[in-house]
Formats: sequence, C-alpha cells, structure tokens
Amino acid sequence: MDRDLLLLARNEILKELKLPYNDIKIKKDWNEKLATFVTLTKNGNLRGCIGSLIPTKPLYQDIKYNSIQSAFYDPRFEKLSENELDQVKIEISLLSSLKQMKFKSEQDLINQLIPFRMGLILEYGFHRGTFLPQVWEYYPNPKDFFNHLKIKAGLPIDFYNKNMIINFYEVEKCSE
Repeated sequence: MDRDLLLLARNEILKELKLPYNDIKIKKDWNEKLATFVTLTKNGNLRGCIGSLIPTKPLYQDIKYNSIQSAFYDPRFEKLSENELDQVKIEISLLSSLKQMKFKSEQDLINQLIPFRMGLILEYGFHRGTFLPQVWEYYPNPKDFFNHLKIKAGLPIDFYNKNMIINFYEVEKCSE
C-alpha cells in the first residue's frame, strides 16, 4: 500500500485543526473506488476508528473523510485535540470486497473463521457491527471474537439466529 496515504490522512487532521500541512498530489491510482477504515491509536489504545464497508468514493476521498470522522466524530471519544496529535498513530485499512458466509449453525460459522485474517460484518434486523481483522489481537479465540461482535452489534452474547447475515472481508493495511 502507498504510504503517502498516511500523509494524506494526517494532513486532513492537520487541516481540520487549522495547523500547517503539506499538500499531497493525488495519484492516479487513488481514484479507484475502495472502502477504507482509518484507525487512530494513542499510546497503543484505540482513539478513533471510522470507515466504510462498501466502496462509494475514490480511495483518496474515502481516506480524507474517514480521517476526519475518526479524529473528530467517533462517538466513543472526545474530539482529537492539537495536544494529542504527536501521540496519535494512524493506520489505514483497505478492505477487500465482501463475501457472504454460509453456515448451518453458530458452531459451523465459528469453525469457518480464520483468526487474524478475516474481518466480519454481522447484520440482523436493525443490528449491525463489524470487526476489522486487527481486532483478533484482542479476541484471538474465534468464539470470543464472534461473541464480542454480537455485543458490538447490540445483541446479547448468547444470541443466534439462522437469518443473521455474516459477511467477511480481508484488509491490506499500513500504519505510521
């Protein structure tokens, strides 16, 4: 992945904070429509993470948008301050296309999960949640990973319904 995309993301945050930044020339291959997530960490802890699951914008626009959203509009965190900027690291994840999983039971689904490689999206009615493959670092056991995804989607840990829609994706990532 082009590491200049990290500079693009940081520049968007600098612009929003009204701080000096260097313009980056948009490269031709950045015009491809791709889904991205921008994750911010501070001292190794999550500080913001917002992204898109479906490609709707050119890569560079998606990264710019998600950088701003992650830094200033992730509802789990206060807006990023200028004082924090030097402590924050940026990671960009480019998502592959989504692939729907077929499963006969929760155990069948769990048996199909590939730790550290698969990101998941769970959808059921109005409930929706996703975990990037990086979340496997926190929940390396497939059952735990899936249970915490259910919680993130607003469902009980013991919830199972055969009508859940589970999609998976992989990511290519780079970080500062």
